[in-house]
Amino acid sequence: DFNLRFSEFIGRKWIYAPKTLDDDIISFIKSSKVVFIKPNSLSSGIGIYKVSFDSINNLNEFCIKVKRDNCLIEEVIIQHEKMKSLNPSSVNTIRGYTFIDGFGKPHIIATTLRVAGKKDGNTDNFHSGGIITSVEVENGICISQGINKEFEKFTIHPITKTIIPGFQVPFWSEVKELLLEA
Repeated sequence: DFNLRFSEFIGRKWIYAPKTLDDDIISFIKSSKVVFIKPNSLSSGIGIYKVSFDSINNLNEFCIKVKRDNCLIEEVIIQHEKMKSLNPSSVNTIRGYTFIDGFGKPHIIATTLRVAGKKDGNTDNFHSGGIITSVEVENGICISQGINKEFEKFTIHPITKTIIPGFQVPFWSEVKELLLEA
């Protein structure tokens, strides 16, 4: 539902397996080469995995499984090099918290940066080993240490050794525009 509602902002190709013909699933994966599989019934980054077309042994069984598990299949995002420096094993993302006032005007009230905390983590999700830090809404600079769900604090990322406080999120003005438009 989210991908449908915000499709103009997603920025990547995706399909929902239960509503897609097997031949179209196979074609999508073949053309994308590598995709992320996201079971719709799970949350917090649990169950997400990456698969390449060449690694699928039985295409028929694969299609049955992704349909049964209500999976989204999404092309891989190539992230900005600076964001990749935080941890290249996942796409490190911004979470924006917004509200619309009584006059219909949107406002950004808080932003966070989410980063994979593990060397081979496919997801930056906090509940799957990710690290989260506050980002100053005005300028896109990380203003706190990172923290994980075990409440460990990180001034330096444990894998990449990138300093977290003071990290400048690239294209910040565009990030804010996108948040407000969405």
